[in-house]
Amino acid sequence: MNYSAIFSRLLTGTTNSYKYLFLKAITERVINNEKTILIDDLIFDMLVLAWYPSQYFKLSLGIQDKIGNIFFEQDFNYNSAVSMTSSSFKKQLKKDITNNIDISDIRIKLAAYVQYRLLTPFFSEELKGKKDQEKNQIIFFLAHTYFESKCPLYKISSDRKSIELNSLWFNFIRKNISIINSYQKVEWIHYLQKNNPNIPAIIYKTEPPTRRSSLKEQQNFWEEFIFNNPNEKCIFTGNKLITMKLSIDHFLPWSFICHDRLWNLIPTGSVINSSKGNNLPNLNMYLQMFIEQQFRAINFHSKKTKNWKKYSDSYVQDLGFRNHAELLDKNKFTTNLCKVIESQYILAKDSGFNPHWVAKPNESQN
Repeated sequence: MNYSAIFSRLLTGTTNSYKYLFLKAITERVINNEKTILIDDLIFDMLVLAWYPSQYFKLSLGIQDKIGNIFFEQDFNYNSAVSMTSSSFKKQLKKDITNNIDISDIRIKLAAYVQYRLLTPFFSEELKGKKDQEKNQIIFFLAHTYFESKCPLYKISSDRKSIELNSLWFNFIRKNISIINSYQKVEWIHYLQKNNPNIPAIIYKTEPPTRRSSLKEQQNFWEEFIFNNPNEKCIFTGNKLITMKLSIDHFLPWSFICHDRLWNLIPTGSVINSSKGNNLPNLNMYLQMFIEQQFRAINFHSKKTKNWKKYSDSYVQDLGFRNHAELLDKNKFTTNLCKVIESQYILAKDSGFNPHWVAKPNESQN
């Protein structure tokens, strides 16, 4: 039996996220040496896997997909102090979901079909011409009848509450888990990209990062500029930056843009950065000040810093400048940066990120 070829067909023709998430949940359980798995446990695992792309990054899981709505319908928000870059984040998220999501309300939504339809490739001939409403029962019967001979991935228990992995598949998954994980990740990325064609950096939005990149270079860029320009003010509060506990803020939130390029970064205070979080700033209030401060900083470094070219590379590459010298044309700089920020802002807003954030008066004192 060509296990790799069969496994690659399990996700063929998938129109919603359920198969991806159900299969991923199974493989993770197998790594934990579980051969008989409760379907309720797999449903919770599916929710954990879906939370990061659908709730944190606000990605669509598909028009007909119900998983993203479950968190909204049950008013679930992750409020733990455990950071998403922590090794214990996934464990904490699962604990919160298990304690706060009423599975009885969603069991039918998520498990009415997926545990049956994932087995379709094993019985394609037997299912030809069968009515859709008949297939679940047929697949259930076939998986039991041919569990040893046709070796389906698993069979479903008589009470429909658990699955039992076929021993051959159980061993195959454990032996080839690194390849299987890579395959599943690629398929998941393709699925998310198909449903979010205009959203940037999908590849980084499938699961929590184990760590965030250092902003040391970006910090140096702004600190040098501020030290030599002590009258520069925070665009959000009007306070002199040199008097503030400096923090580097992603003007468009990292959770949407998913990179640390200089052209999207701005210095502010740590309190403001924390308050702004994943919200989109009010462009009417802040965009022009943001662009002007960006231009002053890049202009300063062009004259004073040996790292000028290194600093300016991302501007040239990402914002449509023909060369580094063109950055110093203020009108061109304003037009290009404004165009990119506004277009990305619209996409982020349409994806569900909260727009029009404004700093509160009391925050200007920090």
